[in-house]
Amino acid sequence: MKDRNRRCVSAYHETAVQIGETILDSGGNAFDAFVASTAATYVLGEGTTSLAGCLGALTYNARTRTVEYLDADFNEPKTRKRWWRRSSPPGNTVPVPGAVAGLEALSRKYGRFSFADALAPAIALARTGFHITKYYASVISARSPVLQRSEYGRRTFFPEERPLREGDVLRQPDVADFLTNIARYGAEYMYNGPWGRQFVETVRERGGLIKNDDLAAYTVEWRQPWTISYREHEVYACSGFTFGGLWTLVALKTLENIAPPFPEHFSTAPQMLEVLLRLARQVDSEAWLFNYKQLANREYVQSRLAPEYVANIWSRVQASGCGNSTRSGTAHSYHVIAIDHEGNAVTGTNTIESAPWADGIFVQGIPLSNALKIPYGTRPGKRRLNLLSMHLVLRDGALRFAIGAFASSLIEASLQFLVNLIDYRLSPAEAARLPRFGTIPFELNSDGDIVWCDTSRNWLDKRVNPEVVTTLESRGLLFHQEHIDTGLGNIVVVNEDGTLQSATTPVQQSEPTRANVSENY
Repeated sequence: MKDRNRRCVSAYHETAVQIGETILDSGGNAFDAFVASTAATYVLGEGTTSLAGCLGALTYNARTRTVEYLDADFNEPKTRKRWWRRSSPPGNTVPVPGAVAGLEALSRKYGRFSFADALAPAIALARTGFHITKYYASVISARSPVLQRSEYGRRTFFPEERPLREGDVLRQPDVADFLTNIARYGAEYMYNGPWGRQFVETVRERGGLIKNDDLAAYTVEWRQPWTISYREHEVYACSGFTFGGLWTLVALKTLENIAPPFPEHFSTAPQMLEVLLRLARQVDSEAWLFNYKQLANREYVQSRLAPEYVANIWSRVQASGCGNSTRSGTAHSYHVIAIDHEGNAVTGTNTIESAPWADGIFVQGIPLSNALKIPYGTRPGKRRLNLLSMHLVLRDGALRFAIGAFASSLIEASLQFLVNLIDYRLSPAEAARLPRFGTIPFELNSDGDIVWCDTSRNWLDKRVNPEVVTTLESRGLLFHQEHIDTGLGNIVVVNEDGTLQSATTPVQQSEPTRANVSENY
C-alpha cells in the first residue's frame, strides 16, 4: 500500500472520509474520492446539503499543473414570478439543480473509476442506514414542523410517530433508489428522465413556473478560475457568478499594502484585528462583486484585482472607513477536499443553500432547495449569483494549500484561513481553529427568512480577550458574541516532502488557547 501520509480526504463526516480513503487505497484518484465522499455527504448531511442542490469545485491536475473551476451552480428558471421574498409561494423559490450533473462531469473528465462505482458506497450507506448523532437529532427536532409537512418527511424522520433520536438508525431507501438510477442512467435520469418530470410537476403544484426545458437546458461549466499572486503564492478562486472566492482575492491583494512579519496573532492583537475587520467590511461594500453583468466581464474584474484599484480600497481602510454590507446571509453546507498520491487535488462545496431541508418538499427522497429566497439579481435561465468560497494555493508551481469554507461567514473564514497559513505560517489545526470574526449577525425564522440583522456589528469568537474587544469598541468596531457564526471549513497543507496535514473547524469552538489545538494527519 502506498504511503497514507501522501493522500488525504478531508470532510466533516468520518464515514465520508473513510469512503474517500478506501477509494484512494483501491486505485482511484482524488477526483474519484471527491465524488464518492461528496455523494456520501449527501446521504449523511443533516438537511444542509442535497442532490438537488448546487456544487462548486476547484480542481488541480498534477500532471499539467493546471487549475480549473467546475461550476455546477443553480440556474434561475427561464420564467419566474417576481414576488416579495416572504410572500412567494414555495415552488417559486426552487432553482434548477446542478449537483448531480457536476459530480458526473468531474467523474467522466478525470476519474479512473466509473461514475457508478464512485456512487456505490453512498448507495449502500443510504440503503443500510447509519446511527444518527446528537447533532443530527437536534436538527430534526428544530426542523420538525418543516419535515412533518410531507408524507416522506414523516415516514423517514418520525417513525412510530416520534422524531429520530441519537443512536437511532436512519435508512433512506428512496435516496438509495434515486442514486441507483443515477448510477445506471447517469444525470439524464435527473434532467430528462422520471425524476425530472416529477420534480417539475411538484414545483408547479406549489406555485413555481419551472418547465422540463429548464432541466434539459442545464449544463455544467468548466471555467478559468480567478487568480492573484500574494506574497510569492499563486492563489486560485472560483469564477463565473460565484463571487465568494473573488471577494477573498480582493481582500488579500489589498492586504499586501502592509508587509509581514506579524508577530502576534490577530485574535490577540487589536491593531491587526482592526485592520482585517475594516478591510472585510470595506470589501463588502464593493457593489460590483454582487453584479452579474460586471462579473461576466473578465477585463473589468481583472482591473479590480490590479494594484491601483486595491490601493484605493486600502486608502479607505486607512481612513477608518467601514463599508456597508450589500450581501445577504447564506445557509449551512458541507465541504470536501481530496488529494491523491500523484498530487491531484479537488476542493469543493456541496449545499442545499437553504435552511435544513428547505421547505420540506421531497422528490424521491431528495429535498428541494428554496435558494431563490435570497434576492441575488441574475438573468432568467442562467446561473444565479453564489457566495461559494474555496481556494487552491500554489508556490513555485507546486500545490501548497487547499481550503474551503461554508456557513454564513464563509468568505471571512476563507480570508482568515489564508492569512493564518501564508502570513502567520500556522499549522492547519491552528489556522482552522484559532478565534476569528464573522459577518454581520442575523437571525432566521423557522422558514429560513432573515428576521433580524445588525449591519453595525460583526460576529466575533467569544474566546477573544475582553480587553481586545473593549479596545476595538472604543475605536468604533462593534461585535455580537452570542450564537456566533464565524464560518466552518477544511484545510489541507502539502508539506515540502509531499506529506499532508489536514484539519477542520469544530462546529463548537471550545479550544481556549492555541496551545491545546490538536491536528489530524
